[in-house]
Amino acid sequence: MDSETKELKKEFITALENNDRKKFNSLPKSDLHIHSTRGCNRNVFENIYNCSFPKVPKFKTLQEMDDWYNQYIDSYAKDYSGYTIRMRELIKGFDKETVTVAAPIYCLKMAKYFDYNIEDYLNYLKALFEKYAPNTLILPEFEVCRGEDPDEVLRKLEEVEKYNFYKSIDLRGDETLGTKQYSEVYKKAKDMGLVLKAHTGEFTPVSNIDEALEYLDLDCITHGLSLTESKELMKYVRDNEIMVNCCPSSNYLLSRVDSYEKHPIREFMRNGIICTINTDDELIFNNTINDEYFNLFNNKCLTSEELYEVNQNGLTKYLSKRRR
Repeated sequence: MDSETKELKKEFITALENNDRKKFNSLPKSDLHIHSTRGCNRNVFENIYNCSFPKVPKFKTLQEMDDWYNQYIDSYAKDYSGYTIRMRELIKGFDKETVTVAAPIYCLKMAKYFDYNIEDYLNYLKALFEKYAPNTLILPEFEVCRGEDPDEVLRKLEEVEKYNFYKSIDLRGDETLGTKQYSEVYKKAKDMGLVLKAHTGEFTPVSNIDEALEYLDLDCITHGLSLTESKELMKYVRDNEIMVNCCPSSNYLLSRVDSYEKHPIREFMRNGIICTINTDDELIFNNTINDEYFNLFNNKCLTSEELYEVNQNGLTKYLSKRRR
């Protein structure tokens, strides 16, 4: 470890242990799981619209979360103006919180705000990156929703290939619908050089993770909470250097974990699994990436040394998974 890295590690640990949020905010971080339409800072959003949303409750299901979003936020976010404001503030937030590596998900359905012209849509996003976060390496993610026709997803993926915009792919939605039907999509994504990710094990048992690893050849697991059910699969994930992108506030507020202290990231880390910390839906959960680190530290889930390792995973080890 060179002297500059040692100093950065010291600053990171000291800021965390001293609850020095101003200093911590200035240090480089990654955020590798962000649903962009629900990703901008809640306080900024409320100030723009001169509104105030109630404190987010603990949800029991994704449907409850969606209902809450639709009741309180969706009316401000339906049109072109609402969409572009969220996109702008999300990107500005990277610079404000010193997120130097980010992987926001950009759904092709949002091209509806650009008369379904995909090239115009992607060029708009690129312009935002350059204007508002020139110091952030933004690695856009292609979204696949379970229930979508795999052939149609494959067609869309082939359509966007020429733009060289997307750097990763993630499968989300009802995990009970399975994953293997998207195996050809993921083969194409791998041929395109994308980092392969999927939501799995968030609401389903470890068998769902096993299936996703088998059929999708994943580089990263999104959430992966039920991985702790299988020592054998944890060893496989560790030995194959498959990254688990954790979202503590999301998991807590969706009642997937009882507390920050008991978040499975502790067991993952102590079994040698490469983990990162991410925000997921900041506009709903009202959680900055800085909050995620302090929540885990203050609730004695991970030590400051372990959190530094997590931070470095997102800044270095994730980048090693890139194929383009």
